[in-house]
Amino acid sequence: RSLSQRLEENARGVLLRCGLNEIVTYSLENAASVARAGLEESTPPVVLRNPLSDDYTQLRTSLVPSLLETLKTNAGANSDVRIFEIGKVYLPHTGKAQPDEKQQIGIALLASPSQAHWQKDKFSSPLDFFDLKGIVERVLSGLGAPSPVFRTAQNAPFHPGRGAALSIDGEDLGMLGEVHPDIAERYELRRRAYLAVIDFESLVRHISIVPQYSSVNRQPHSDRDIAVVVPEKVSAAALENTVRGAAGVLLESSRVFDVYQGAPIEPGFKSVAIALRFRAKDRTLGEDEIEAAMQSAREAVARDLGAQLRA
Repeated sequence: RSLSQRLEENARGVLLRCGLNEIVTYSLENAASVARAGLEESTPPVVLRNPLSDDYTQLRTSLVPSLLETLKTNAGANSDVRIFEIGKVYLPHTGKAQPDEKQQIGIALLASPSQAHWQKDKFSSPLDFFDLKGIVERVLSGLGAPSPVFRTAQNAPFHPGRGAALSIDGEDLGMLGEVHPDIAERYELRRRAYLAVIDFESLVRHISIVPQYSSVNRQPHSDRDIAVVVPEKVSAAALENTVRGAAGVLLESSRVFDVYQGAPIEPGFKSVAIALRFRAKDRTLGEDEIEAAMQSAREAVARDLGAQLRA
């Protein structure tokens, strides 16, 4: 099997281990199903000359309509609906006789109906955007891809402010987010639904097939926190990237662990706290080295993002 086929099988295994069920849908659709999913086709699709049914008149250009249709079919289930599909879409180009066949990964989640339970507040765990994001990250990690970058993006069929674009090394690879309420209503989805679509062929170009080994660092680490107030429009990812770039090679890892809005924070601002872990490869770090890296991070976020340090 080719490299792409082997990676596809690996992706399928990761998704199954995440508790998703695989579906296989038709590669044909009609114009009405595309419009129903809120999608707009920039170029005319490949239309069949002699379709056997009015429901299947053209080659699909996205996995989204079939994913939404499958969610509708299974919306009556008493449990979460977690499905995925790895299939081809067909993207025509002006002046070319044949369309480009591209492999995509589609993921769809639908939360289960709320049910009364005497310990509901303690044990209920409705699906949300971060469940979907975690599945996407698990797939990329399982394939050996670099850490992705998520940024806020608005695109059909996603809810404004609840969708994100996925990119690696500056190349956009897909979208994920909550389905727009208007589109969910068209498919009679009474609960929140979530979709992700990843360009698998573009993703393959960023995957290293040779596992990289790194030795275990035996030096002790030092943990610090930095909490700043930034304008609401500044993303946590931008803040974390600025901190990592300024703190230097001694910063081993960073993690956003708190975001807060409300009194006494002024309207239009938010407080973001990041946990930082410092460690050298060859020695125990001194307090002066750590403080120098922390000071560099503080100055960078204040200078580049307009952040104010919280006490």
